Amino acid sequence: MLEELEQCVGAAWGESTPDRRGYRNGFYTRDLVTSTGRIEDLKVPRDREGEFHTQVFERYNRYEEEVAEGLTEMFVSGTSTGYQLGKLRKN
Repeated sequence: MLEELEQCVGAAWGESTPDRRGYRNGFYTRDLVTSTGRIEDLKVPRDREGEFHTQVFERYNRYEEEVAEGLTEMFVSGTSTGYQLGKLRKN
């Protein structure tokens, strides 16, 4: 994600270049549920203008596609997704 931000901004951290298109603005944290478990407090870099969006995961998406598909299948089959989601969050 840091390399993606570097490409978006047009300069490495602390570097001054004539091609620079913006500035870093720290990080925000978020949780992401993957098929291998939950990643808590994932540090996602951001830029001052709010134009940078990582390609590692979709915006506003808290679950990997495989996890979301599994939850959808459980819901359609009538399985309690709340219980299953709780188990995923604890892992």
